[in-house]
Amino acid sequence: LLLDYPDEQMLGRAGLIRGATQQLSPVIAESIRDFLDHLESTPLPELQADYVETFDNRRRCNLFLTYFAHGDTRKRGMALLRFKQTYIQAGFELDDSELPDHLCVVLEFAATIDHDLGRDLMLDHRAGLELLRLSLRDMASPWSSLIDAVTATLPPLLGEERDAVRRLAA
Repeated sequence: LLLDYPDEQMLGRAGLIRGATQQLSPVIAESIRDFLDHLESTPLPELQADYVETFDNRRRCNLFLTYFAHGDTRKRGMALLRFKQTYIQAGFELDDSELPDHLCVVLEFAATIDHDLGRDLMLDHRAGLELLRLSLRDMASPWSSLIDAVTATLPPLLGEERDAVRRLAA
């Protein structure tokens, strides 16, 4: 919910989300509450402008997981198809309003349909997710705390994955 484009509905859910953090591990809860503090203290037009500047105008801050590995190539189309097939097999019907590799879609799928398959999709694109996390952190973006929360639910990076992050960054 918090990684989506900020609007009045998101602001209206902030208290509910803050309350839900009480049931999370302290590290994840703190990351989410850090972002909620920013959300609640920043005017909506400023949040929206920052969101667009961060996620729509910067290649390294892309919420589309397959983009990091494939860019806008034919291979990306095949990767998107894999996401769609995973969703269909799990009984998740995705409408055409969002691409299947958008992090918000993957997180919703993992939270509401199939935790393990959703986690597998994120792990398959772990290097890109880590590059996103590092890029947001380097920018001191308020959204970095949310990606910190997501990656805190995944296993630590292995040597091969660290190398993959370095290759993507290069």
